[in-house]
Amino acid sequence: MKSPNRTTLFTAPVLGLCASLILALTANAGPQDKNPVAAVLTRPFDWTGFYIGANIGGVLSDYEFNGPGTDGELVTDVDLPFTPTITFFGPSHEDRRGSVIGGGQIGYNQQFGHFVIGVEGDFDRTSERGTASFRDIRNTTFFDNGEDFQVFGVTDVFGTYKAESNWNASARLRFGYAQGPVLIYGTGGAAFADIRVWSNNIASTDFFFSSDNGATADFISTQTVTNISHDDDTFVGWTAGGGVEVAFGEAVSLALEYRHNGFGNQTFGFSSNGSSITPGSLHLDLDSDQVTVRFNVLLCHMFGRGDGFSTGLVQSSAKDKNIAVAPMVEEFSWSGPYIGAHVGGVWTDYDFSGYRTTVDTNIQDDDTGGDPLVAFRTPSIDGGSDDSIIGGGQLGYQWQWGHFVAGVEADFSGMSSGSATRFDTTSLGTAEDAEDDTISVLRTMRSADEKWQASARARLGWAQGHILLYATGGAAWAGVTTGTSAKITTQLFDPANGDGGIFPTFDETLVSKQGVRNDGVEVGWTAGAGAEWAFNNVFSVGMEYRHNEFGDVGIGNNHKGAISAEGSHVSLDSDQVTFKVNVLLGTLFRRQ
Repeated sequence: MKSPNRTTLFTAPVLGLCASLILALTANAGPQDKNPVAAVLTRPFDWTGFYIGANIGGVLSDYEFNGPGTDGELVTDVDLPFTPTITFFGPSHEDRRGSVIGGGQIGYNQQFGHFVIGVEGDFDRTSERGTASFRDIRNTTFFDNGEDFQVFGVTDVFGTYKAESNWNASARLRFGYAQGPVLIYGTGGAAFADIRVWSNNIASTDFFFSSDNGATADFISTQTVTNISHDDDTFVGWTAGGGVEVAFGEAVSLALEYRHNGFGNQTFGFSSNGSSITPGSLHLDLDSDQVTVRFNVLLCHMFGRGDGFSTGLVQSSAKDKNIAVAPMVEEFSWSGPYIGAHVGGVWTDYDFSGYRTTVDTNIQDDDTGGDPLVAFRTPSIDGGSDDSIIGGGQLGYQWQWGHFVAGVEADFSGMSSGSATRFDTTSLGTAEDAEDDTISVLRTMRSADEKWQASARARLGWAQGHILLYATGGAAWAGVTTGTSAKITTQLFDPANGDGGIFPTFDETLVSKQGVRNDGVEVGWTAGAGAEWAFNNVFSVGMEYRHNEFGDVGIGNNHKGAISAEGSHVSLDSDQVTFKVNVLLGTLFRRQ
């Protein structure tokens, strides 16, 4: 479902954007410049004004779990005078994970000579996550009358704690030094992160009966209980770092930025959710490091002030040296077909619901008669979010009338995102002939994997020369593989023997399995916005954000042998940020 080198793959968007930054840097110099980089650095430029943009990159998060524990009141069908309570503790654990991160930013700069100060806010989608697992086995005497008999058990608890952040945000100051269109800056301020922590604990107890106080023991039963609960909080911390930003043309800039985020420690509590397991509190410490490439549109420059400023400086300098100056604003048309490629990140949320299972223990026992004896309903489970590199190609056509641009675009992207959930539970029953008691343990697994996405959309935008801001929306398709599996272990007991049914006699164990996987194409909608810059008459680069909705996806029904399972669904929605490179075939053909 995930590539093993996933923590390094998120550098692909950063490397691709850095290559485009270098390409665009050299493209800004004229063909007569022997040193194009130096020519750009000496170009007069004013950073003052508002800007808006998008970013894509990678984040490496450090999760430190401290003190996870589980208190369990263990359920049994044995007639005991009390229900025991056992406390389990898990060790501290540290988990470091990588994720794709992407989103948008908005800010304002004010320049004084070479110095630039500003404010910036950003919001990024991510799926930072960390996990901690523990296993604890306890031997416990549940009842001992001192003379006649003893009931004891062996309890095996497996606990998993998963922490996940689906978004990060910040509000920061920036302070930098500008040399023409190049700005080197430091930044720092407040940071925010949405954190959800899941507690998943499974306790399985084998009960034994001894009539001679432990000299010999007879198996009574096995029972399994599960607790799945979660707690949410918003971490508030700090962030600090720095970066370098380069402005191209008059209205577009690209930046490479590093930041460290510190969120401190939070305590999370969990509920029993009707289970006999009550998880204890969990202490979580979180910090992260991120590197992003940021694409900005300088709004004041785009709508005239910046063009006049830079043009005036260049023309004044040229007059002093009696150099002819060509107009800086040239006619450009976005009309025509285009084709290109894109790479970025996608974050998908999974929510599993509606799984009903019935078991006919008569069929398990090779008997063809009888009604289902045991019925289960697996609860709705939030499968969390998963991130993936997304990449592919697009083609489209657009028409320009004045500043307005309308068009159509289709794209296809490959990706690898998925989620799975597990739930174990016990149900007590009685065979229809009343000769056997039953204890059935159900283990269910549900999964969903998204392999590709495609869309067909309309685009509507506003162009100012080589800069295009646009909104887009239309139909979306996703290739999704879903699956369910169930394993039923049924123990049969004879209540007529033993001490009047207080300690039933074990007869046999029956096991049944079933599973189903389905491949399908889901249809939904997508909407978002983007910015595109044509750095010459043939090539353009841009960044785009879109939200995708696919609704409830049916996982499929399965009826096999003793098990009948149906009604399971998973809800899918995702957010994506992509960096796009296009070949403008319309302008290319018009030049020929």
